[in-house]
Amino acid sequence: MAARDGKFVASTLNTLKRAHQLQQQGKSSEAEALYRQVLKIDPVNIHALNLLGVLCVNSRRPEEAINLIEKSLAVRAKDPQALVNYALALKDVGRGADAMKALKHALDLNGDNILALNILGGLLLDSGSPCDAIAPYSRVVEINDNSVDGWVNLSSAFREVKNYEQAIKAIQQALQLDSNSSRVNKALADIYRAQGQLNSAIEQYKRSLQLDPANSSAAIALANIYREAEQTDLALGMLSELVNTHPDSADAHEALGLLHEQLGQRYLAAECFKKAIAIKPARTFSHYQLAQLKYRQPTSEEIQDVELLLAKEQLTSGDKRYALFALAVIYDKNSQYDEAFAAWSAANAIQAERSPYQPKVKEKYYQSLVSCLSSPLRKLENPEPKEARPVFIIGMPRSGTTLTGQVLASHSRISSMGEVSFAYEMAAQVKTLTGKDYPEGVRSLTKPHRNILANAYIERYASDNSKASYVLDITPLNFQHVGLLGLVFPAAKFIYCQRDPVDTCFSIFKLPFSGAQNYAHDLRALAHQYNQAWALMDQWKKLMPGRILDVRYEDTVADLERQSHNMLAFLDLPFEPAILEFYRSTKIVRTPSATQVRQPIYRDALEAWKKYEGHLSPLIDAIQIQS
Repeated sequence: MAARDGKFVASTLNTLKRAHQLQQQGKSSEAEALYRQVLKIDPVNIHALNLLGVLCVNSRRPEEAINLIEKSLAVRAKDPQALVNYALALKDVGRGADAMKALKHALDLNGDNILALNILGGLLLDSGSPCDAIAPYSRVVEINDNSVDGWVNLSSAFREVKNYEQAIKAIQQALQLDSNSSRVNKALADIYRAQGQLNSAIEQYKRSLQLDPANSSAAIALANIYREAEQTDLALGMLSELVNTHPDSADAHEALGLLHEQLGQRYLAAECFKKAIAIKPARTFSHYQLAQLKYRQPTSEEIQDVELLLAKEQLTSGDKRYALFALAVIYDKNSQYDEAFAAWSAANAIQAERSPYQPKVKEKYYQSLVSCLSSPLRKLENPEPKEARPVFIIGMPRSGTTLTGQVLASHSRISSMGEVSFAYEMAAQVKTLTGKDYPEGVRSLTKPHRNILANAYIERYASDNSKASYVLDITPLNFQHVGLLGLVFPAAKFIYCQRDPVDTCFSIFKLPFSGAQNYAHDLRALAHQYNQAWALMDQWKKLMPGRILDVRYEDTVADLERQSHNMLAFLDLPFEPAILEFYRSTKIVRTPSATQVRQPIYRDALEAWKKYEGHLSPLIDAIQIQS
């Protein structure tokens, strides 16, 4: 009997060994047949259950994988590897919170489990918690400083929190270990892109693709840069080819959908988002993008899909947030205003808890801006411009900056860079030049320093931009840096977009802004931010008389031609009738207003908040500016 049992065990082990070899060789069907052969004889064989579970994860059958691995864990609950495999399957069905629990259980059993640490860090990144991801990734490279993946992942976490110095250090470690890794080179390109060094990013993405032409994430990133640089033919060509070569890539379909939307091709965008959802039903970002498409009514099936996702209560906080925003948009389109507001509030509460607004910090920062820049601005001379002058279109988000930019960019002598991060990088460069933090370092800027900052900005102009009389920078929050920009560019002009304060703030509240805009997730915080921004702009106007033009959104909607004449007179440019047909422009629009500015002026955004007035007293009562 013992001999027979021994032969059975040996036979089972040989079968498992052969199946695992086949699995590693990519012969999944043959491997699966052998695993099932073992399970037919021994239904609770934990090795067969786990290995077949992994196979199911890799073949996009996560629900089946969950069922198999749960059977294994029922036999041996404290199996770290099974828990990690379980987490991978849970992640693939959108149960991020449960995946994190499984990983933390695995790490309680073995704190040095590198795979568990890497997956946990990835989940934290995906859920919008990059600060929390730094710890598990740092632990990986402490355990094994030769881990290329560990260094790449750590670099990504530092990049997400904008600690570019540490991100570069981490990626340099990875490059020393494997300079010919496509993934490592792609990660370096990601850092360049985040810093606004687009030419360097493009070259690095190309190198990544040379090393591995099948690296779809590098191809998507490169296509997105082409999209942002308005090289739409290149972007469209790359993404169209990518969805053909990688038809099961939800990322590729989603990226193509975003491009179609920003080009005003709503039907094609919807089809792409639906394909992404079909591949990954729990992809809540695609659900949101599909729901928010203008002039499109969600189907009953789409509504049910989002409601079922939320009913599971197993989403990561980041995924849950997008699902709630999707549901809010759907309710709003269906005139279910109480339900819509409740969903928006729940979605924003997730980000507000993660990124709380600090009113005293904001007040102190704005006061320091005025204090440090007042004297340099008063001493400033106003020289004749020698190059295409920047025009900064500024204001609170959702105040009409995109519309204003699209109108002006339709003029033959005006070009546009869209929304860019160049002013933020200029502020950061002040410390490099003076050794002092911004804005205190502005007091120490010399004329050669200002020339360095100006040249660094102008070098970012595309070749067609440099031929224009004016180049638009349509980054709304540049209103914070008006003093620095006005100092560095004495001939620059600013167009300050304003809109009814309640309309502005509620419109922000209805969008999934990131944690960087920490005022966006609470009505009282939005009111405080609006009041502070208004007061700051009053100070800039006093320090820079004649260089800032007020443009009210409501006036633009009421009489576009008259507003256009006012803006062009401010820029000393002749009127051109073409700007009244701004919506015919083929230029890409990279803001939440992409769809709106593809249409003639419409009035339904005016006082859109009235339908929600009963919910908005915390905002209305705290606004100190009259409409």
